Amino acid sequence: VVSCSLMFTSFLEAFQRDFLNVQPAPAVPNKRKEEFVFGASEADVADLNKEFQSKYHLPKEELIARYDGTLWKLPLRSVDIWVTKNYLCLASEVIPFNSFVRITREVGTGIDGIQFDTISNSYFISLLFKTSELCAISQQLWKRSMSNMQKGASFIKQENDKLKFKDNAFDINLLKGKVDEVVAKDELQYKTQLENYCSLFKLPTTEVLLTETHFSQITRSSNTHKYQGGRGVAYISSSFICLWKTHYTVSMQLDQGDMIIIIPFSLITKIKKGKSQISQEYSEFGGLGILPNQIIVQTQFTDTAFEVVHRNKVFDQLIQAVTEYKKISATRCSIDSSVLSIGERPNRFDPNVMADSYHFSKSFVNRNTKQLKQFNEHFKKHGRGLDMIYSESLISLVKNGIPLELKASLWLILSGATSIALTSDKNYYRSLCEKQDYNRKNLSTVDKGTAVIIDQIDKDLLRSLPEQLLFQKGGEGITALRNVLEAYALHNPQLGYCQSMNIVVATLLLFVEEEEAFYLICAIISKIPQYYISDMLGSITDMGLFGSLLKEFAPDLMDHFNRIGVEISVIALPWFLCLFINYVPWEVALTVIDCFCMLGPNVLLQVGLSMLMINKEKLKEMRDVVSVLEFLRTATYDPEELQKMAFGSFILDSKKMDDLRNTEKLKVIQQMVLSNQTNTTRDLARKTKFTTDQIKKFHDDFKAIVPVDSIDFCIRKTEFASLFLSHVPWWPETSQTEKHMERIFNLFDKLSSSVLSFMGYTMGIDMILSCRSQQQACSLSFEIHASGELLQKPEFLPALLVVVAIVEPTKKIEESKEKAHLLWTKLDKQTKVIDGNTVEGIDSAQFIKAVESWR
Repeated sequence: VVSCSLMFTSFLEAFQRDFLNVQPAPAVPNKRKEEFVFGASEADVADLNKEFQSKYHLPKEELIARYDGTLWKLPLRSVDIWVTKNYLCLASEVIPFNSFVRITREVGTGIDGIQFDTISNSYFISLLFKTSELCAISQQLWKRSMSNMQKGASFIKQENDKLKFKDNAFDINLLKGKVDEVVAKDELQYKTQLENYCSLFKLPTTEVLLTETHFSQITRSSNTHKYQGGRGVAYISSSFICLWKTHYTVSMQLDQGDMIIIIPFSLITKIKKGKSQISQEYSEFGGLGILPNQIIVQTQFTDTAFEVVHRNKVFDQLIQAVTEYKKISATRCSIDSSVLSIGERPNRFDPNVMADSYHFSKSFVNRNTKQLKQFNEHFKKHGRGLDMIYSESLISLVKNGIPLELKASLWLILSGATSIALTSDKNYYRSLCEKQDYNRKNLSTVDKGTAVIIDQIDKDLLRSLPEQLLFQKGGEGITALRNVLEAYALHNPQLGYCQSMNIVVATLLLFVEEEEAFYLICAIISKIPQYYISDMLGSITDMGLFGSLLKEFAPDLMDHFNRIGVEISVIALPWFLCLFINYVPWEVALTVIDCFCMLGPNVLLQVGLSMLMINKEKLKEMRDVVSVLEFLRTATYDPEELQKMAFGSFILDSKKMDDLRNTEKLKVIQQMVLSNQTNTTRDLARKTKFTTDQIKKFHDDFKAIVPVDSIDFCIRKTEFASLFLSHVPWWPETSQTEKHMERIFNLFDKLSSSVLSFMGYTMGIDMILSCRSQQQACSLSFEIHASGELLQKPEFLPALLVVVAIVEPTKKIEESKEKAHLLWTKLDKQTKVIDGNTVEGIDSAQFIKAVESWR
């Protein structure tokens, strides 16, 4: 009954989507409380929160949404699905989002639902309604939790290093996490829609998705080609209209038979309404007759028409979006005409030098001529320009290598670099170059990090492609290479510069202009954003994934590597960081860049596996690590064999790779967290008087009060007092305790960052508990209670009580305001002006005498 009901619901939703065009447009996120839970009033939200807390007792969690669904796990049962910022709650199970390795929308046993996988458990959930909504929300919260874990691990390591080495130049504000952000359901949905949209069409994440609507038919025509296709989805954002012809819209990936068209607003010359047409596709299934009217988008290259139900509404939205874009188009970066039309472009150097340097084989030269002809034939059928049709046939051509004459244009288009440029200010790159010129001329005044980057780039310039005249000393490419690398370091200060980026950029500059190389390296790094960051999370993750694939395809070779102690990362990491440039024949390296621009980072896994598989038998004869590394460093490859194996034999399923990469990424982050905890415990055991068990107990208590979604694994002043008093229970509590807790927090906060890490907290507790002598206790108490250099009357009694509690913890002292007042009157007071006010008090020497008198 459930299956039939769900199948009918799926049919109903498909009918509404495809024929009635019922599709919610992405909304600008709002944070109204009644929107957190679908269809609920403010009173209902309060009742639901109350019900949620009574079931799960998570007082720090705020409910985002609740759904009714079916959990396909024996025994099959209906469940309430509760979603908060940090947890997915199913029946009696509370599952943190940071424990998931996969959350996907998929069809299992004929049922449309969502698959939630942790390392040890799987959950398949189906819903009658709102499946897409729950999937989008869950995926966004999962990504958020993974990001927080990674940032937290990096934060703790860097802060601990600062505390250990006392490097006051480090700016901790760059690493502070946000723990008070509001997470709304509609905002999460929108973020997921936007990420999927930008990923599918390779657009910058600065785009604003305005609407999406289903079309029933698409027609494309130009002077050289005509195309007609079936249904799909049209997206309108702030700078583009994108069309995706597909029969499967659950997963936003390019599948067999799909095609996409990306039309930048800058290319649009006219938008008009077309006449109705009869769709042959649907007339075969009952003669549905006249379909909705067309919207026709004209560019200088093509006319694209697509049919939608609510034509007037979509037309008005498109007109408004294009009009808004045209207002600012004069300030946007322009694209070279040869790129717009995918024209053949000469290289920036003597082709004879190139042939000598890179040793292109005769077969490659002949193949290049043949491929050029094939690409030109493809463009006649599918369009030639930024708004050409992307399909399987284009992917097949790219896998065989882009002709040298077309590499510049197609690298820029296929990678998404042109989209980044079209949404950037036309003077953006120039402004970065001017800033880096200023930094070079004023090295003595720039910050330490910038100076280090400039110095490292200078050292690496001549190491980039030393055999190429363009990048030898005095070569005209050196200045361009320096400009692009330093501009990128300014553009992305969190990454800055990493060795091997120079090799990639130098290769790009052999084919594209300087500013184009900048946008191209931006696009390339956006595909592997965590390869070059300080903790190298992306590259470490892919090294683990590469090892798993090698174990799957060549278990005997992997076992041999394990026996002789060969680490996969030692072999493959240099390959991946420089996209195999200088490690494979140049014609293959250029094809790697071709495929990387089109298909993304899985290409690197395919090439690496192919290199090892080709040399498998020889590698199994090696008996030590040095022999393996030396062999691979000098190994030669037949370009055609390597290319055929990499892009023919090892076709890795992108969905499977994403799942494996997420699993590996979670393992790496968890290892980073565990490593930080181990290192912190070891450092604290060496620096403090606490035992390892005591430190672990402190850590458990500390972790219990840190918000689950805290990026920095730190506590604030609001959480400090209760934790401190639980570890120092003898601390006297007075009417001034709240103010004293704030001062102790500031005393512990050596970095003046307004947050306190576990290491900072534990070292502070050690400082308190290490006070044994009266002089130490007096100094500490005076520092906590004094204002400036004087201890004033209201703080006198609390300061006395702290000293006695430290020096004589077993002695019970009743708070005696009269006795303290009497003692205060006998002391010689001083007067000073503090913050513009004249105050009366005693200094530290007088306080020590007062303590002796009190005791």
